[in-house]
Amino acid sequence: SVMDKNSALFPQKINNKFAILHRLDVRIWIDFVNNLSDFSGANWLEGTVICEPRPDKWDSEKVGIAGPPIKTRLGWLLLYHGINKNDKKYRLGILVLDISNPSKVILRLDNPILEPKLKYEKEGVRPDAVFSCGSAILDDKLFVYYGAADSTIGVAQIGYSELLSKLEEFVKQKKKVT
Repeated sequence: SVMDKNSALFPQKINNKFAILHRLDVRIWIDFVNNLSDFSGANWLEGTVICEPRPDKWDSEKVGIAGPPIKTRLGWLLLYHGINKNDKKYRLGILVLDISNPSKVILRLDNPILEPKLKYEKEGVRPDAVFSCGSAILDDKLFVYYGAADSTIGVAQIGYSELLSKLEEFVKQKKKVT
């Protein structure tokens, strides 16, 4: 059997197709279909890998999405979780995907945006874990709802405009380097 999980549908069609993100094995994949009924059996496996573990980073063992992507002026903002092979901690990071071709990663931050630090994030059923399945924007704040140590639910927030400005700076720096 195949383990395929952490799925989310994009909130709108892209190039007249439904786009879905999912985690197959330890990577994040994207698939495109004409009809949602097309998602069955082997069709789940015909996608493209857009994100995989990085051996030298905080997300070195496994990555998976942390809720549906959010359409922004920069691209699709995708929160994702990663597990480190050394300390086994679950952390959250950010990917920005191209708006018209979300198979293309525009930006992947090197550092996590949320990691277990508080007692309720470090102690519980699954110690050292912050794991999100959704977020929302309200009054120019991005709220990230997350499970902590599989025992508690929390919410973290950051200024949405501030976050987008910082991500735009990273994209500009990346373009200068490459």
